[in-house]
Amino acid sequence: MPPATLLRRTTFVVDSAAASAAFYRQVFGFEVFYDNILPVDARFPPTGLPDGAKAHLIILKVEDPLIGMIGFLEYVEPRLPPAAARVGTTIRVGEPILVIECADLDAIHER
Repeated sequence: MPPATLLRRTTFVVDSAAASAAFYRQVFGFEVFYDNILPVDARFPPTGLPDGAKAHLIILKVEDPLIGMIGFLEYVEPRLPPAAARVGTTIRVGEPILVIECADLDAIHER
C-alpha cells in the first residue's frame, strides 16, 4: 500500500513548456502525461498575474507507476515577465536541483 503522503511531481515555471518538454522527451524518453492550456488561480502560485490568466502545463511521466513526474508551466496570456539575469555560477536558496537516475549515462550524454 502506498504511503498516505507522496510527493508526485515538481513543476518548473519556464519560458516555453513545449521546448522544455521536448528536451526531456528526447534526452530521457519521458512520455507526455498531460498537455493543456488552462486558466490559473491568481492566488497560487503568486505571480501577480490576474485570476484566469492562461498557462500551458505539460506534465511528463517516467516509468515508475506511482511517482516520477515533472511539470513545465508557461504563462501564455499574459506572459510572465522573465526572471532577473542570473549572476555568478553558484546556486542560491530556493533554486531547484533535479536528480535523474539513468541506466546508460553515456547514451544520455550523447543525446
